[in-house]
Amino acid sequence: MIWQSLQNLNLLWLLPLAVLLFCYAGWRRRRALERFASSGLLPRLVATVSLAKRRWKAALTILALAFLIVALARPCWNPIPQTITRKGRDVVFVLDVSRSMLADDLQPNRLERAKLAIQDCLEALQGDRVALVIFAGTALVRCPLTLDYSFFNMMLADVEPRSVGRGGTRIGDALRKVMAEVFDDQERQFKDVILITDGEDQDSFPKEAAQALGKAGVRLLAVGLGDEKGTPILVANETGVKDFIKDGGEVVRSKLDGATLRAMAAATPGGRYLPVATGNFDLGAVYRSLIATAERRSLESETIDRYEEKYQIFVALALALLLLESLLSERKATQALLLCGCLLMGDDLLRQGNQALREGKYDAASSAYAKALESHPDNGYLLFNRGVAAFRKGDFEQAREFFGKAGDRCAFLKHPDLGFESLARTATGDACFRQAKALPDEQLKQKEELVLHAIHAYGKALEIAPKDTVATANRAAARLELKRILGVKYMQAKERQKQQEMARKLQELADQQEKAADDTRKNGATPQQQEQQRQLSQKTEELTKDQQNQPLDEAKQHQQAAERALQENRPQDAEKEQREAAGKMREALQKQQQEQEQQQQEQSGQEEKKDQEKKDGGQEKKELPDQEQQNQEQQEQPAPSDNPRNDKEQPQNEDAKDILGQERQDRKERESQKARQGGYIIVPRDY
Repeated sequence: MIWQSLQNLNLLWLLPLAVLLFCYAGWRRRRALERFASSGLLPRLVATVSLAKRRWKAALTILALAFLIVALARPCWNPIPQTITRKGRDVVFVLDVSRSMLADDLQPNRLERAKLAIQDCLEALQGDRVALVIFAGTALVRCPLTLDYSFFNMMLADVEPRSVGRGGTRIGDALRKVMAEVFDDQERQFKDVILITDGEDQDSFPKEAAQALGKAGVRLLAVGLGDEKGTPILVANETGVKDFIKDGGEVVRSKLDGATLRAMAAATPGGRYLPVATGNFDLGAVYRSLIATAERRSLESETIDRYEEKYQIFVALALALLLLESLLSERKATQALLLCGCLLMGDDLLRQGNQALREGKYDAASSAYAKALESHPDNGYLLFNRGVAAFRKGDFEQAREFFGKAGDRCAFLKHPDLGFESLARTATGDACFRQAKALPDEQLKQKEELVLHAIHAYGKALEIAPKDTVATANRAAARLELKRILGVKYMQAKERQKQQEMARKLQELADQQEKAADDTRKNGATPQQQEQQRQLSQKTEELTKDQQNQPLDEAKQHQQAAERALQENRPQDAEKEQREAAGKMREALQKQQQEQEQQQQEQSGQEEKKDQEKKDGGQEKKELPDQEQQNQEQQEQPAPSDNPRNDKEQPQNEDAKDILGQERQDRKERESQKARQGGYIIVPRDY
């Protein structure tokens, strides 16, 4: 066996980490259960869980992870011999390095542009052997035929005119050098020569050399560089000063000899002439179109052993183990679908009630629990479940009754179930709090009593389980609601006080207006009477700002008419208007008193109606909103002001005083609980 990605086996170090994670998860799960329930309730809560199956599930997961890591390492076996044959052609680059190639009609010059083109072509080669021959006055084999393209590039990089000892341009000698020293005499039909030059030859018989290449089956691809009109050649002397090459005082101009190159290419089978001149050219594209598509010969062959990859087996094993892990339940086979109450009772009615409760059939669930209670009247779990059914139906008063009984009777077990008792007390507080929230603010007295009962129930739950976060959060929410209720009561008291003060002012103002009328009848329209009437009008104006009352507005109009009559010296008309104003003020006072009496009667009637409903057992049933709506209502409920002055002025009973005192001490705790959005957590669930 061999491994294609052996380094991936280092991932096997993750397996011990996975084992530690599973152990840590089990420890956290145990700690969470211990915080949630007491030691007496804990064995019953985990009675349906099989620790052996849980360990098997963890082992299957870890084993599946191990198989996946092995698959990533790509194991291989079963070697199969395979012969690999390498095919290609022999390509020789013949590069002109004479000083005429330094002409700058191609940037930076002809020679550098040719070297860049050869490098581009080298990147497109597909397993061909390459060689490099450079020439000027003489020819030199710079790199023999090789598959080592890196070595070829190294030999090409430092090519320059001084790489050849003699100056000039002898193309024919370079081609004959290729035939004599580069190519062998076998299978010459798989050979290509790429000639890159400006074509200016110095009597080396290049056409005859090309004909010799053609007779040997070698193809010539001639690439002509330069301007056919001629370009001066700029070179640097020994001191580094650049100047044009001159002959007899005249500047030498290098011209492209396209005719010679075209004739040379035509003399070989399949030869081509590429007149680049001063334009751009892609030698790699030329290779792909002319050489890469040509026939190739076998360069070398090798027999290797190719192994079959078998990672699929380990992936399949891992998937099978994960599937088995998902099908394996943590619950014991005989108890997986039973609730704790079923473990204690084994009663079909209890199971029927639990099933109906899950399906939302609360009346059917309540009936099943009621029948079960006939034979087990002291069963706290049955009472609790019946309370859950009433709670979810919206009958919070009945739910409070059953939750309270369940908490009181949980001691029927051999060992007191403190965890269940704490749960029942918390549920009792929930029912009281929800019942209080369902009442309108007109029934503040009943709301206050219910919220106080809820706080008391949460306190009992926390006495049993001090770390119960649900009871802690719900008690904080109930305290905030109590403070809001006391704030509303305070505002109502302030409003009543304001109305009483308004009534007193109206009574005084009516008496003063009546006396002003008597003075007008006796004294007439004197300046003193005008000033007195003006002051009374100002007082009436102030009252109309605080209260909208039609008779009071009419009294104001009569006062204005009385002022005008006094100014015009019409005392009789002024007296009449003053008495009309006093009458309207008394009418406004009577209307205000009637409104206050009506409000008190309505509030008393609602309270009497509520008391009568309690006696008749005819409390109206309300639909229980879903959990999300409950949380939203709690979040939107405005909290009363934290102003200590308001707390002192509010009417408080002894329990409220204690709660508000503790509220001031626990402000930091409340701020941290606000981070949890002040949400109201619903505890009741079937047991």
